[in-house]
Amino acid sequence: KNFAICGEKATILGIEDYAIYREAAKCGERTVYVKEELWIANEVQKTLKARYEYRGGKFHFTRTKKLEVFLGSSLFVFKLDMEISFEHFQQDGAAINRASVYILPEEVLAFKQALRRFPIPFPIAFRQFTEMNQHIVEIVMESLEPPGNFAQRLAAALNAIEA
Repeated sequence: KNFAICGEKATILGIEDYAIYREAAKCGERTVYVKEELWIANEVQKTLKARYEYRGGKFHFTRTKKLEVFLGSSLFVFKLDMEISFEHFQQDGAAINRASVYILPEEVLAFKQALRRFPIPFPIAFRQFTEMNQHIVEIVMESLEPPGNFAQRLAAALNAIEA
């Protein structure tokens, strides 16, 4: 049974479901609980400063990046959406994370250095590949780790090139 409390949507739970839910807010005498995945998705959204939605069994996050590309004496300005997602949330807190990030060739070194220098090490199950063309670079990353760790590492790398 769904109900609105303090302007937020919440779900009334049975005690058997409690282990997969996390306290989200206090509202007077009532405590609002949300499913662990949703709580994590909200934290990832704040970390990445991204929009998100849940569809097809995945949490999809979108963050728009403005790119300025010079071709000869002409400047082209456009925006691309970076896609970040996580799915198959596990009991230990890990999930399958994926990101497709679009950056300029001159940003690649700073981006990759920020990823490597991040205090939380890469998980064992991590892979990254780069698709380069003359003006735009796509970096795709996939990992099996807590989505919060993945999002913090990615946000640090994005902040390094946006500073």
